[in-house]
Amino acid sequence: MRRFAPRFPVCFKPLSVAPQYFTILRFVHTRNDIRNIAVIAHVDHGKTTLVDSMLSQSGTLTNAHNRVMDSNDQERERGITILAKNTAILIGKGSDQRRINIVDTPGHLDFGGEVERALQMVEGIILLVDAKEGVRPGTRYVLRKALSLNLKPIVCINKIDKDDLNIAKTESAVEDLFLETAEDDSQLEIKFMYGSGRSGFMNNEPKKEGDLNPLFENIFEMVPAPTAKDADTLQMLVAQVDEDEKTGMKIAVGRIFNGKVNVGDIVTVALEDKKVDAMVKKIQLYCGIEKMNVPSASFGDLCMLELQEAMGQKIPLVIGATIGKQGDVELLPYRKPDDPTYSLVMQEIEASWKAKEAQEHLGKMGAISKRLKKESMVNTALRLANETPRQVTLMGRGPLHLSVIVESMRREGYEFEIQAPQVLTRMIDGVECEPFESLKLEFKESIVADVVSFLSSKMGEIGDIEQLSNGRVLLHCIMPVRLMGNVPLRFHTMTGGDGVINHNFDSYRPMAAFESERDTGALISVDNGECTDWSMAGLSQQGRFFVMPGDQVYYGQIVGENTKTKLQNLGVNICKRNEQLGGMRANANDKANSKRGSYSSMRATFEDCVSWVTEDELVTVTPKSIRMRKPGFSGKTTMRTLKKKKLKI
Repeated sequence: MRRFAPRFPVCFKPLSVAPQYFTILRFVHTRNDIRNIAVIAHVDHGKTTLVDSMLSQSGTLTNAHNRVMDSNDQERERGITILAKNTAILIGKGSDQRRINIVDTPGHLDFGGEVERALQMVEGIILLVDAKEGVRPGTRYVLRKALSLNLKPIVCINKIDKDDLNIAKTESAVEDLFLETAEDDSQLEIKFMYGSGRSGFMNNEPKKEGDLNPLFENIFEMVPAPTAKDADTLQMLVAQVDEDEKTGMKIAVGRIFNGKVNVGDIVTVALEDKKVDAMVKKIQLYCGIEKMNVPSASFGDLCMLELQEAMGQKIPLVIGATIGKQGDVELLPYRKPDDPTYSLVMQEIEASWKAKEAQEHLGKMGAISKRLKKESMVNTALRLANETPRQVTLMGRGPLHLSVIVESMRREGYEFEIQAPQVLTRMIDGVECEPFESLKLEFKESIVADVVSFLSSKMGEIGDIEQLSNGRVLLHCIMPVRLMGNVPLRFHTMTGGDGVINHNFDSYRPMAAFESERDTGALISVDNGECTDWSMAGLSQQGRFFVMPGDQVYYGQIVGENTKTKLQNLGVNICKRNEQLGGMRANANDKANSKRGSYSSMRATFEDCVSWVTEDELVTVTPKSIRMRKPGFSGKTTMRTLKKKKLKI
């Protein structure tokens, strides 16, 4: 399975290229000092932690720890990787120094667009599989994408320092996965390694000691070196776009597939039939978490080019564009991400608290639309549609994908309203089909009957139920995306927060004959003011609350869920205070207090809100708060009769 580059005498090296290049076939050039890899895996299988250890042990970054690549605030807070990020490690010194360019990718399926663009820059992958959890939905998804691009895999069975492991079972599951996803027989040759990214060792056999040197050597032996048909004529694929906040210059991040580029060169940025010239003002290579300024970059490099517009022309710099020789650009193939399955409508806020918690101009549709268009240029899986002066439709890969965008805008000071999410349907062979999700739920065996009953009520197709250790089970289920709105929230409530749920896109299937939506009503505030513990305790029998004592609420704001009378919206005064009236005896007050019970209360997150609201309700987002409201609320009790709509693509 090892691949060694042929050796040629020094005099065979082309005089026009640097010493580290040499020719192995006529008109084909190779860089043997570089390897480009992506680290892929399911969520929490240890990608970013392994990269930490690779940075430390290579000497590239001293004491890299604590997921140093997860630099985004939301990544730190959510504990997941959201953006695919580039880094590089240097091995050896002097003329023997070698470089491994690494792309750290997200594991959550909602950010599959990041994985898809990252894989187009590399020749190989490190597929991490948790030794205890084994193959999960995310593992299958990312491996299928990698093999479709014919990337060379190295499978690392991670976290073997845990107890109660069955490594042979995990290996067998990985082999079955390759049989399922491989596109030809050559992809069935699997190189297994065993170790722990956190402890910093990876070996060719399952032993709990050592370091990462065997992994580094396997990368250079197994992953193909970068090749080019032309070592002089530039051809670079843009995989990420940025902008210098101080100078306003465009920054192209990507992979050079042919040729080389120097600072000061005039290049052409091409996208389909549009071509614009620009000057290269700066070139940077990655080294750890830093970026090094260099005078030039060549084929095989993952680099950053800072471009200056020429003659006032706007550079068509978007993901998938090609940068090439001035006036002569051959477009590189770029595989676009999968179609979206989930949509939200974002619109100007019309609530009574408009502009009270944000600057007024950041609530205007013009500013919102401009920000979203900028996001769509760098977020490959985001699509914008149906734009009007009052609203725009966001289409993405899932609720988490779009909620990260919403949260970023909230932190930047924007305010807006979100309509209930809609399912994206499509016509297949003349039949209207909707997306289905594959779910894996882990929970205590004692509540199997309750969970199965709940999933069945959501048109879930119950599959295998696997017995796990410690009295837990793993249940497989497939269900329509449009009926999954409050499934995670209800599941966590049923399991007391002890359950684990993973889901990913399965397929498009004919529409399920089921039109029900949320079967509970809303508790809606009939006053402005602060929530009081007194009022909430008095209304405890009506349901559960989405606000906490002391929160500011407004007329028409949804403050809770009415679980007592289904499908009924009920107006409540949640701002009452316990004020003693003149002449009332103390023991009467004590008696009244004793009748007030405990209540259930939680401050709803954005994900909670969009999974709960129906089409006649809105989620309002401001820099300081996330609320739900009922437009046109009259203060009277009403019944809900609306059904969810479907949006075709």
